[in-house]
Amino acid sequence: GFPPSMYAGYQLIGFEGMNEDQERQFARDQYDSKVRMAISYYNESDWDDALKTFEQALLMAKKQGDTESINVLYNYIITCAAYGDFYDEAISYQLDVIDNATANRDFSGIADGYNNLVHFYTEKKDFDRAVFYQNEYLKLAEQHGLRIEMATSYRNIGLVYERGGQYENSVAYFSKAIESFT
Repeated sequence: GFPPSMYAGYQLIGFEGMNEDQERQFARDQYDSKVRMAISYYNESDWDDALKTFEQALLMAKKQGDTESINVLYNYIITCAAYGDFYDEAISYQLDVIDNATANRDFSGIADGYNNLVHFYTEKKDFDRAVFYQNEYLKLAEQHGLRIEMATSYRNIGLVYERGGQYENSVAYFSKAIESFT
């Protein structure tokens, strides 16, 4: 297939000798080819090439205004970045997804995003940021009166503190988790 930069150029100046329907079909075929290549890398656990290729497909999907594919590609990109230990990329894309979920008032998408960020920041050993996003998740759980999620959040904060070697804080949050169940 064509590199995304050439593809984007075709989007701007047109496809010589093609009518509008042919242009759309050509663009779709190029996108489909890029996604197949990315999935092949994904299935081979080649996280670096999968990530790069999914990112290219994302640019193509955005040019086509394919919202459904864009959402799926974000999930693939975040997964590849996480499996490949490319946590900065995973965080960047996850923040984009959270912004979109916030704009659409998608509580579940926001909550899932915060949980992913907790994991990514914990893996990076940035425990302060991990606790920050777990507290954001906790606020959502409190706003919606979700006792089990609140208890789980306290437990997760305790786990982050434990991983960071802050055992007194860890025990305090484990105790809060237990108290919230009683």
